[in-house]
Amino acid sequence: MRRTVGVLVGAGVAIALGVRIYQADKPAPRADAPTASSAEADPGGQHERSSPDAPLAQPTTRPHTPRERSNGALSPRAVVNAGKEASSDTLVAVRRAIAEKTDATTQTLMRALDSDDSVAKLEAIDELARRRHVAAIQPLLKVDPADDPFVGPTALLALGRLAHEAGGGPGEAAVARLSKLLEAEKARQGSDSPGNILLIFEALGHTKIPSGARVLERELVAPEHGTAAKVAIVDALEACGQRSSAGDLAAYRETFQISAADAFERELEKDLAAALDRALAALSQ
Repeated sequence: MRRTVGVLVGAGVAIALGVRIYQADKPAPRADAPTASSAEADPGGQHERSSPDAPLAQPTTRPHTPRERSNGALSPRAVVNAGKEASSDTLVAVRRAIAEKTDATTQTLMRALDSDDSVAKLEAIDELARRRHVAAIQPLLKVDPADDPFVGPTALLALGRLAHEAGGGPGEAAVARLSKLLEAEKARQGSDSPGNILLIFEALGHTKIPSGARVLERELVAPEHGTAAKVAIVDALEACGQRSSAGDLAAYRETFQISAADAFERELEKDLAAALDRALAALSQ
C-alpha cells in the first residue's frame, strides 16, 4: 500500500511538473491577438475587416527615409543616396562630363559649381581638382564649410591641390582663404569644426607654398590644438616640403616629451614624436 501511494504521489508530482513546464514554455499571447471574449463579441471577425475585400490596416510606423540631422538637414550620406535615386539634369550632365575629358566637358563642370544640386557640385569639384583646372580656384574661394557642410570639405582639399598647380597670385589667394577659414572654424567651434580644421591643415600641406607652411608653423605652437591636431600639422608640414620648416620642427621636437599618463593620449604622443622625426628627416635631405 505504501509503495502504491508512493507511486501515485510520484506520478502526480511528475504530471504537475510537466504542466508547469508546458505553461512556462508556452509563448505568451500577442497583444493584438483576439481573446475568447472578443471572439464571442465579434463571432464573424468583422471588427478588424468588414469584408474579405477590405484593405488591410496600414502600418503606423514611419516609412524609411534618409537619416535626418537634428537640425532638420539631411546628412551627407542621405544627400548622396537621394542623388542616386533621383538624379537632376545637372548631376547627369556632370557624370557625363566626368566620363569624357574634353575642354567642353570641363566647362560643364565649371558651370556645375553654381548648381543647387549638392551632389553634382561635389562631384564637379572633385573632378576639376583631378584635372588640375586652376580656373576653379576663383569660385572655390567662395565656398564656406560652415554654410555648406556637404560640399565644404571637398572644396577645402581641392583648394590646396589647385593652389599647388597654380602658384603665384591664385595660389596665394587660396592660402589666404584657407588661413581665414581656419581662424573662422576655431572661433565658430561647431560640431564639425575639428574635422574642418584638420582638413585645412591637410589642404595647406597640399599647397606646397611657403606661405602655407608659415601658417602651419604658427599653428604648431598654438596652445588650443591637442596632440592629434599636432600630428596633422606636422604631417602637413612634411607634405608642404619647405626646408625652412625644419628649424621650427627641430625646436618643437627638443621640448616635446612623451609624458601622458592616459594610455590613449600616450599613444598619440608616440605618433607625434614619430611624425616629428619623420618630417625632420624628410626636410633635412
